[in-house]
Amino acid sequence: MESNAITASMEKIIVENIQQQDLKELLIEFVQNGSRKHKPFGELCVFHYEHYATSFDKEIVEVAAAIELLVLSFDILDDLEDKDTENKPWMHNPVLSLNGSTALLFLAMQAIRKTHFTYKDKAIAIIERLALRAISGQHKDLLNVCMEENDYIQMIEEKSGSLVSLACLVGCVIANGDAPKEVKNYSKWLGVIGQINNDVSDLKEWNDKNDILHKKYSLPIIYLLDVEKHSEHIVTKYYQSEMSKAEFLKYKHVIQRKLVDTDALKYALVIKTLFQKKVQDQFTKMDFSNDQLEFLQNFMK
Repeated sequence: MESNAITASMEKIIVENIQQQDLKELLIEFVQNGSRKHKPFGELCVFHYEHYATSFDKEIVEVAAAIELLVLSFDILDDLEDKDTENKPWMHNPVLSLNGSTALLFLAMQAIRKTHFTYKDKAIAIIERLALRAISGQHKDLLNVCMEENDYIQMIEEKSGSLVSLACLVGCVIANGDAPKEVKNYSKWLGVIGQINNDVSDLKEWNDKNDILHKKYSLPIIYLLDVEKHSEHIVTKYYQSEMSKAEFLKYKHVIQRKLVDTDALKYALVIKTLFQKKVQDQFTKMDFSNDQLEFLQNFMK
């Protein structure tokens, strides 16, 4: 129900604030056909607001919708920058989609400013700070320069962790003007876990989302390249442009096997487990009910 209410509020914000009909229809199409059926960022915002607020104000759904509009804008930009997907509605006309993503950013900020919450300015300041941090992480990702474990983890903590933190911290701050350090910690680590899940999933299919084909770095690939220092250098040669994509694809099954045999995928999942433990340690310091813990644990699977 919460997810549906957030989606409805996203559409309401667009309808009430965008006058140009084609742009209005385009943005509503983006909302209705986004890659995520649920609205996890908005739901995390509402969850933390409900936990810390002394009473419930339904305007929090507007704030949650604004956060989802912001994240949708980032999703659009990410896909347009990576050029690794074709089935999203915003890939049909990149020029119009870039303009639309800009509109979503300003709609998000405007929607929060229109609410009556006492601490809305603090919330906006958090959004500005963490959104810029996420953009910095995305820039590192686009440069494809994080070739070591620590550098890569720092990058995804900035890129993905900042957006999850943004959602959680805004919910806390809107409720009472502050956010516990435990929430600041576990929220960014939940983003890291989510990105590791994506990295592992992307390597299981040999399509445009496969990071190896794009010569991108992720934890399994960093591990595999390190292992290749002591074996045949198929992936290394491809990354150093000593092998064409067509030739490399002849070794597809070999690479798939190497990802398993060298424990590259297992290594990424071990790192994920370490972050799950860090999150769980923070949960033990919170006064969450069993139902609340179950809700949050869905974000760390």
